[in-house]
Amino acid sequence: MTWMAWPRGVVLGAVVGCCVLLAAPLVQADPLPNVRATAKKPDSAQSPATEYMQRAAAHYLAGNKQEALDDLNQSIVLNPKLADAFWIRGIVRNDLGDKQGALDDLNQAIVLNPKLAEAFNNRGIVRRGLGDKQGALDDLNQAIALDPQHAGAFYLRGIVRYDLGDKQGALVDYNQAIALNPKNAEAFYLRGIVRRGLGDKQGALDDLNQAIVLNPKLAEAFNNRGVVRKDLGDKQGALADYNQAIALNPKHAAAFFNRGILRALLGDKQGAFADLERAKQLYFEQGNLAKYQQAIEAKNLASQVLSRP
Repeated sequence: MTWMAWPRGVVLGAVVGCCVLLAAPLVQADPLPNVRATAKKPDSAQSPATEYMQRAAAHYLAGNKQEALDDLNQSIVLNPKLADAFWIRGIVRNDLGDKQGALDDLNQAIVLNPKLAEAFNNRGIVRRGLGDKQGALDDLNQAIALDPQHAGAFYLRGIVRYDLGDKQGALVDYNQAIALNPKNAEAFYLRGIVRRGLGDKQGALDDLNQAIVLNPKLAEAFNNRGVVRKDLGDKQGALADYNQAIALNPKHAAAFFNRGILRALLGDKQGAFADLERAKQLYFEQGNLAKYQQAIEAKNLASQVLSRP
């Protein structure tokens, strides 16, 4: 039995099965409010170590991460027991790509202050980045135990639970993250992905709609809403969403791939080939060889099907 033995719609429907929701990269819960709060804590003696830490926080908030690191180094030299300085330096080091250094700092922050929820929260981020998902989960559990109102920790734990295959647990965490912070667009976006995976397509659509209301520049939400709209039979709506995802991010390989498949379904041979070719190029440039191969196979299959009389 060959693909050519089946009607066009059935074959292209199988290709559409390749359309996957592109999982979002980890979006770190915004540390800035907590950095601000920590930096402004009054110190009875206003020690030089605290002054350096406060200046470092100001540098960090202004985007001057190397200057922040320099001041934090000095703060720690002056007071090697200042847990907040290790915690903030862990954030800065992680941002600068030094994950092991960040882990070392966050470990020390926790040794100095085992009740510092933010240190557990940020260590969870670093551990996930290093591939230690169970360790990340353990840290986020502890952050929540220390601060049950920590919206960011619930949001991040939802991501880790999803990584570990616990979709229902992820849904529970995203529900709580949204209850605590209903303006977190990424939480609605990720909950939409989970809901689709659990078969709740209308719920997924509702969440992705809200993510876009909160952040109209979130290309991932448009791409994934396109997938859900296609699921629900709204092909033109899906096409409009893929177009917008690409307008927001011209290197969005998954959006080109998904739009290429959809254009094939709509009989737009030229558009389908162009999109799948672009998806193939982008996946190759991004080093995603599995998706690169998938784009090649999808383009070849679409060519066979669309060439039929």
